[in-house]
Amino acid sequence: MRGVEPRRICVYAGSSPGADPAYAAAARELGRQLVERGFGLVYGGAHVGLMGAVADAALAAGGEAIGVLPRALERRELAHRGLTELHLVDSMHERKLLMSELAGAFVALPGGLGTLDEVAEALTWTQLGLQAKPVGLLDVRGYWDELERQLDHAVRERFLPPAQRGLLLRDGRVDDLLDRLEAWRPATTDKWMGTGGRELLAVGPRGPLVGTSAVVVRDGRVLLGRRRGAHGASTWAFPGGKPEPGEAPHDAAARELEEETGLVALAVEPIAWTNDLFEDEGLHFVTLHHRVEVAADCEPQLREPHKAQEWSWHRWDELPAPLFGPVTALAASGWRPEDVANA
Repeated sequence: MRGVEPRRICVYAGSSPGADPAYAAAARELGRQLVERGFGLVYGGAHVGLMGAVADAALAAGGEAIGVLPRALERRELAHRGLTELHLVDSMHERKLLMSELAGAFVALPGGLGTLDEVAEALTWTQLGLQAKPVGLLDVRGYWDELERQLDHAVRERFLPPAQRGLLLRDGRVDDLLDRLEAWRPATTDKWMGTGGRELLAVGPRGPLVGTSAVVVRDGRVLLGRRRGAHGASTWAFPGGKPEPGEAPHDAAARELEEETGLVALAVEPIAWTNDLFEDEGLHFVTLHHRVEVAADCEPQLREPHKAQEWSWHRWDELPAPLFGPVTALAASGWRPEDVANA
């Protein structure tokens, strides 16, 4: 593994063994394979949890295990007393800096806040060019899935350049992850994002998410509002939104209708669902459309002006432009206001 210098791997890991025995098994496998490949281990210096498991495995295989531990934690009797070297430092900041100086690459086992902090800092230093060292996640039983989703979300929202997204390596197998660390080379792209469009977006849309619509029909006309906000601004849309946790879609449609327009649903029936991809925003919604009956003598009010500019009635064969994606999709499905609602 000539691509990693110094010839040590820094391992970040939880001070707990975790709920699944697979976590400790992966820690032991990582410690053993580091030694087999001729690498020393640098880690947080404790004898407990996954930290202790990876160190014990490396030592049992005859390898080098170097710990870096704040003195405050040594006083809590967390120090591993059988290490090749144990460096005591005054702060967590000194700990992370020394671990980085002693190692040529980083691997994160499952862990909590401390592990997340360490991974983020190491990755940021590599992103900024303060070091040229790879960072990888050992993804035991999909432990890091949610972190990966959050990073993809950061790309969509233009806080993380797409080219930098690939800096963080991830694999569920120890040998494959170590191979990828060996093959890693520093990126040549700039951290700073330009002001252009989203043509460099390298991740799929977030979702599918669930949305609901309230299709209110009166005298052959449907109620539409001109949207405000970043999502679908200035397009014409049905009242609607996302269900609350545990809320049924038909209840969400009735609630959103009342919150946005003041109209109270007397009856709610499902119409159809549409598959709505908003490529510019990196979003994928499945919208569940509902036909909603309201009192004939009630008119919509502008209850949430931050969400809609106006409400008005429109004939289905004379819909205004531009239309919000789910409205276009429902129209393209062939549904018409006079149709009998179908589940």
